[in-house]
Amino acid sequence: EACIKVKAKENLALLPLRSLSNLAWSLASLGRGDADTFLVLQAELVERVAHAQPALAGTADLKEFVVDTLEVLWAARTAGHLLHAVICQIRLAIQRTGSDVNARFQSMSEPNSKPTSKVS
Repeated sequence: EACIKVKAKENLALLPLRSLSNLAWSLASLGRGDADTFLVLQAELVERVAHAQPALAGTADLKEFVVDTLEVLWAARTAGHLLHAVICQIRLAIQRTGSDVNARFQSMSEPNSKPTSKVS
């Protein structure tokens, strides 16, 4: 059983974030996810959030990322297995990413500034 859980965790890393949120919601709505399952889902989410900020180039990417992230948290909450520590980590990461995007927009709107990247 431990071997199956390790393999499942490895496979989660291959799923797009949208699929991870769909999986979390499927488990929560069917009442099939136990605490261990949602712990693994939340750990995967935290891992992605920690490494995703630089990859979020545009506002559309950021919006999709935030929505999918919040859906995983909402599913865990619905299932009764949301961890407070995960909420704190995700909140900080989203705030940091939002501040970075805001700084980019401000630097683009300043006179004589050249955009450093295209924001969609």
